[in-house]
Amino acid sequence: MQVEGGSASNGANVQQWGTADNTVHDIWKIIDAGSGYYYLVSGVGDGGTYVLDVTGKSNQNGANIEIYQYNGLTNQQFYITQNSDGSYIIKTRISGNNSAVEIKDAGIQSGNNVQQWTLNGHNCQNWIFEPVTNPGCSMNTGLIYEFENLNSKMVMDIVSGTMKENTNVQQWSTGHFKSQQWILKAFAGGGNYYYIQSNSDTNFVLRPTNNTDGGNICIVPYSNKDSAMLFKFSKNPDGSYMILTRASREACYVEVANASNQSGGNVQQWGPTNNPCQCWKANIITDVSLSQKPIKTLIYKDNDCVHTVVFIK
Repeated sequence: MQVEGGSASNGANVQQWGTADNTVHDIWKIIDAGSGYYYLVSGVGDGGTYVLDVTGKSNQNGANIEIYQYNGLTNQQFYITQNSDGSYIIKTRISGNNSAVEIKDAGIQSGNNVQQWTLNGHNCQNWIFEPVTNPGCSMNTGLIYEFENLNSKMVMDIVSGTMKENTNVQQWSTGHFKSQQWILKAFAGGGNYYYIQSNSDTNFVLRPTNNTDGGNICIVPYSNKDSAMLFKFSKNPDGSYMILTRASREACYVEVANASNQSGGNVQQWGPTNNPCQCWKANIITDVSLSQKPIKTLIYKDNDCVHTVVFIK
């Protein structure tokens, strides 16, 4: 199942095609929609905006399957059941789970269309889910962010603002302190990997202490030779992000331990749980350029008072 032409646009058609590993228009993220339903989020664009959609909110046979910007309506929600052979049926909520996503006329050629049709037990309604590497998304390295936990509404924070190796990272109510602000530095090798630098001192970056569930997140001095310092951002339809750790080979997300809602709740890594404590809003604080050094300073004296005027670009 792929987005035709890799088009990141409302109404882009969905078809079947010969697979190409890690091609974003062949990749779908399965996101919990509640009540047993899921969104199938396309990897096109920023990987979080467009989801599988039954055209026109139709419950009729032959309704086309497309992608459309996430809106949370039932024609974008699917109920997934497993067959005895390990394949899956993708039922459409808009039809009351009476219809499934299928290949039109049971076609077996690249370019055959994907549509909705009443459940009929044919193989054209069965799908095999093959795990692939999450491609992540491109992030703006020219901004300063606060990372707000979707569950607790608190932000990622360096304990006591102490810029020292292995200082712990926690959540805390926002005070717009530099210890709560972060800058992204792109990995030179690409792959949508980033270092997460502290705005207090960009020589310090986030790093998990190990590669398993419960690995603590702390700050350490930056090194371009330590891949465990790398993170990947995966955008959700609601605009939040899951932050994957390279230390775990993208098997773990950055989360608040035990889904705590308290100040001081620990920040760690853990495998996917579908809990909002693993989702983060990337709140923009300012443009990095505004934090650059002054380009000119003027000092003058007036009535025995010394005035300093600082000009910034």
